[in-house]
Amino acid sequence: MADLTPAARVEAWRKAKRKQGYKFVGLWMTPAGKGELDAVAWDRQQDLGDCVLDLVRFYSAAQGTADVRLEARQQHRIEANVADDVIKRLVAAGAVPSTALGAPSVVPAPLKEPPPPGLKQCGNPAHPPYDTNEHDECPIHASERKQRYRDKKAKQRSG
Repeated sequence: MADLTPAARVEAWRKAKRKQGYKFVGLWMTPAGKGELDAVAWDRQQDLGDCVLDLVRFYSAAQGTADVRLEARQQHRIEANVADDVIKRLVAAGAVPSTALGAPSVVPAPLKEPPPPGLKQCGNPAHPPYDTNEHDECPIHASERKQRYRDKKAKQRSG
């Protein structure tokens, strides 16, 4: 790692963050605002991104606008965890027999099978899932978008 250039170290760090599920977000701030953010993150022993995320969550909760949008598989996992927790509480209270713990979950399966970890499915189910560590958007859509741009520029050049 010592023989890597600074650019290679940054790229390796970014790739590791992407593998951990993070997305890059750039912020423009005044020097005073950046100093305040650094101080809060230092006090809380957090990365700047985690500090900003906590701030957004706190603000949303304080405003009463905490609208969490989940993917289908995240929603399904939460529902399954809640269902399992409810069953455990009912068994503990004696409302249902302990055999209910081994019963399959009553939560319906997600609408479609989620893609494997590290892959994302675009809005078009005909397109194959793509690696989010290598692409920010569906490669097929990106290719189509770039081709439309090239065609538009060619049309402008030709008059």
